[in-house]
Amino acid sequence: APGRRALAMANRTSRLLLGLIEKTPSRADNCSVGSGMRRIEMRESDRPHIRSTGSASVVSVNPETLVSAACVMMRDRHIGSLVVLDADRLVGLVTERDIIAKVVAAGKSPTTTKVSQIMTRNVITCTPQTTTQQAKDLMAEHRIRHLPVMDGRRVVGMISSRDILVKQLRDTREIIRQQMNILQDLERDHPGITMLKKDERGRVVIQCN
Repeated sequence: APGRRALAMANRTSRLLLGLIEKTPSRADNCSVGSGMRRIEMRESDRPHIRSTGSASVVSVNPETLVSAACVMMRDRHIGSLVVLDADRLVGLVTERDIIAKVVAAGKSPTTTKVSQIMTRNVITCTPQTTTQQAKDLMAEHRIRHLPVMDGRRVVGMISSRDILVKQLRDTREIIRQQMNILQDLERDHPGITMLKKDERGRVVIQCN
């Protein structure tokens, strides 16, 4: 059945079809060169940026906030980090890991310990123009899971590793949807298709029975 053949082809041609998004009308009896197909050209302006990935709402505390109060804010907002602002200036970042390692494991009291005593001071940040891949690379390089988003000196958002994972999952699902649409079009326009490959000029060649 055409549907089963399309699914079988998806496994063999997945890597090739990642670069294809649409096909202009073209038909041949035995073999055709897919000059009507175009490759996705990912310009910098097309790449997914932080402005469309992270959270635009920034939850902050001041350096004098008690750790216990910070914990309540994280619980109520379902978040894992808080930016620390002093007169709207970013001075630190406090995360769940900071609280576990520097308060709980250290035997300190969260009701007497201030955020300024445990926060990360040299905060790694990004901008709204940072791509999601660049943000992912920053997190891997510095072994962190949260990046404040800065527009000049103003904190305008927060990006987490979970945000990036959700974005990548959504993008992967869209790629799969595009692949299936392409395969269905190929099955319809070229009955008996057996193989897709590239010729020496990088064009897509469709081979049929």
